[in-house]
Amino acid sequence: MRIAVYAVVLIIITMIGQASAAMADESAGYVPGQIVVLVGESNVSDGEILSALAAQGTPAFTVQKAHATALETRSELYRKRLFLFQYATEADVFALSQELSKHPLVDRAEPNYIGELQDVPNDPYWPFQWGPQKINLSRAYDITHCSPSTVIAIIDSGVDQDHPDLAANLLPGYDFVNEDSDPEDDYGHGTRMTGIAAAIAGNGIGVAGTCPACHILPIKAANSQGFLSSYDVFQALEYAVNDHTIEGIPENPNPADIISMSFGMETYSQIFKG
Repeated sequence: MRIAVYAVVLIIITMIGQASAAMADESAGYVPGQIVVLVGESNVSDGEILSALAAQGTPAFTVQKAHATALETRSELYRKRLFLFQYATEADVFALSQELSKHPLVDRAEPNYIGELQDVPNDPYWPFQWGPQKINLSRAYDITHCSPSTVIAIIDSGVDQDHPDLAANLLPGYDFVNEDSDPEDDYGHGTRMTGIAAAIAGNGIGVAGTCPACHILPIKAANSQGFLSSYDVFQALEYAVNDHTIEGIPENPNPADIISMSFGMETYSQIFKG
């Protein structure tokens, strides 16, 4: 069961209306030609699913799957499956998504929307310029630095794994951009967000985080230009809560109690719903 809509989800989202030049046309807000397809529980094979959807009257497409091994027909049900379909870049992904959604095997289908990380000042003491004073954080420190058993997932551009003010609080995470277990930050935004959440307090280095004793689960969903797709964010959310509803999502031994995201997306994504 999902933990209070992906744990106690803390999301700072603003509508921005921009898209990555590397990923999509600047005015589009989605990756041209790409559709995220969530297939419901079934006992049919990947091949049967793809053949059925190809016969739905849509143009030819190629497939990137969230699970690494092709699944065969079996008697018991498989969990939901996530596919990324690539059509020709000029394809009408909205019309195609509607057509794919009509198939009984499909839970939902939509364009692969693009989000952009929310910009913040890079001054080293920026968190102390307003926010911590506003919430009386120093008074909270007199009571508790929070529990080390609390896990905060930061879904962002990754985290600097060797940062002296963060490293001791970092748990093993995952990189859904490069599909490996090294969520190193190559943009900088995720490291700053992690510092605001859980930089170590009382060590004479940098700043003190809001929850300096909490552990951080770093999850990289944004690329080196600060852009991210709904396909990668959806996988990151599933990984963070580790609720085993989607085939092929890597195992996460440290499920999140809190999920923090700080990005903007111009279109509401149905793929994130329950």
